[in-house]
Amino acid sequence: MSKVTVKSRFDITRMIGPEFGAEFQNRLGETLLEEMKNDISKGNSPVRTERRFEPYKNPEKYPAGKKPNRPVNLHLTGEMLQYLKFKPVTGRPAVDVGYLNAPHDVQVRAIAHNTGTGDMAQRKHIPWESGDELTVRITRRMIDVYKERLARLIQKGNK
Repeated sequence: MSKVTVKSRFDITRMIGPEFGAEFQNRLGETLLEEMKNDISKGNSPVRTERRFEPYKNPEKYPAGKKPNRPVNLHLTGEMLQYLKFKPVTGRPAVDVGYLNAPHDVQVRAIAHNTGTGDMAQRKHIPWESGDELTVRITRRMIDVYKERLARLIQKGNK
């Protein structure tokens, strides 16, 4: 008896067309960055299972008292978070988030904050390791963005 194998590829992006194209990716990326930076500014990690960022060991050693003990918001000059950006994923209704096109020293600083060093506490602010996820609140917000777009697509199809 011979065995027959049937292969099929379900490509939702081809079925739904431009509704999940560049405009959607920009909306998704902007919303994601807004939510992540909002958490970071309050001293909270946007990474699930992490809580508030650990306080600075000695905030007085930083220039002009720019580092408050709370919230630890990773914002001394603003340079590092300025490079936290998104990039659309080609062919998928998704975005990548990271320190895109950042100078080497900014990338090193971001990694040091995210992983921790001997002198610096870990302050995980982007999903970095396998299994890292965004907080439930941010994930729900991303789901809302997808739901809004799906509702628009369904409404358009019913006309």
